[in-house]
Amino acid sequence: MMSYHEEMTSSSSVLIGIEVGLLRGLETMRWVLESLQEFMETLAISSVVQCHISNDRSCLRVVIKAATHLSAEQMIQEFMSIEYEYNETMTEMEAIRCFLLAFDQQVSLAPSIILPHPQMTDHSSWLYCSWETARNYRHPILDQSLEKLISKINLADIIFYSQGKSITNKWITSAVR
Repeated sequence: MMSYHEEMTSSSSVLIGIEVGLLRGLETMRWVLESLQEFMETLAISSVVQCHISNDRSCLRVVIKAATHLSAEQMIQEFMSIEYEYNETMTEMEAIRCFLLAFDQQVSLAPSIILPHPQMTDHSSWLYCSWETARNYRHPILDQSLEKLISKINLADIIFYSQGKSITNKWITSAVR
């Protein structure tokens, strides 16, 4: 049986977006990150930013760059399991959502999985957090780097909440910036 680190030699690079309600904020992010560690190795983490979804709802967002031996479809299934486990007993204000923003340079427009995820470039907070963790990532559909894409947004709209490392313990194995 291969060890986790031996399996990681044939791994894929992924960008994962985590969105949590403000009510339990960083505590919830820590729980989600711990749950994700079962099938990925965290390489970098963005700042935690606050976003206003509607007049009565705000959330926190963070992006994690990780390595995994799972397929994109398996990652989505794991996200659904984590979301279900947590959200089953929580209110909408406490809910979590996980997004597979990018999976290597894979492009998929299947109904079950869209890669890269449109959230990455449609929302300035996701784009900013993705840029913080993977500045050299080149969007395979737009054929532009995140560095180029971020130059088109107003950074004054980004509301810094916390350093991403504040939600980690000892999980980041290398600082990739």
